[in-house]
Order: sequence, then C-alpha cells, then structure tokens
Amino acid sequence: MSELVAALDRVVTALRGAGLAATTDARDLNPPCAWVTVHDIGTPTLCGGYQVRADVCLIAGDAGSPQSLTALGALLDKALTVLTLEEPARPMTVQPPGVGVALPSLVITTTT
Repeated sequence: MSELVAALDRVVTALRGAGLAATTDARDLNPPCAWVTVHDIGTPTLCGGYQVRADVCLIAGDAGSPQSLTALGALLDKALTVLTLEEPARPMTVQPPGVGVALPSLVITTTT
C-alpha cells in the first residue's frame, strides 16, 4: 500500500471510529457520510515519507436547508472528536463522481 493511500485510510479509520460512514471511494458514498480525498502533499521529509493533508467532505443528503444543516452539524460534531482543522471548515456543495446532483457539504482540511 502506498504512503498516500495509508495516510487517507488513517483518516477514514478515525472517522469510522467516531461513528461516521466514511470512505475514499466516491462510488460508496451514501449520505450522510464523509468522503476523504487528497488536499495536497507536502515536501518529503529527511526521514522519508511526506506530509499529506486530506480534505474531508462531510456530505448531507439533499433534503432542504434546515435538514441539511442539522445533518452537517451532527457530522461536524462527530468528525471534530477525532480530527483537527488545518483551516476553517468551508461550506460548499460537492458533486462526487457518479452522483447526479451537487450535495450540501462542509469541507475540513486536516493533516493525516
């Protein structure tokens, strides 16, 4: 397994431990859930390896604003029990591959 895949898998494992449905495979998304993907990859370190920052897209279903905000708030509360924010969480819509509509989300950037 590559270091990149291992880094993202650590985030998925932590999120699942906090009670969230989480995956790196967009084909497996079933909101409310978390989709983990690469934000950026830092300069290699002297000891080998490199720093990976992940984007964690907390995705609510398309159920209208009040319900989506409630779902996103619950996802965020759980995610923050195991992740740290590298920058403020960003509200946006995401359209994962294979999904026909853009879905409400919060995006967290964290270091793996």
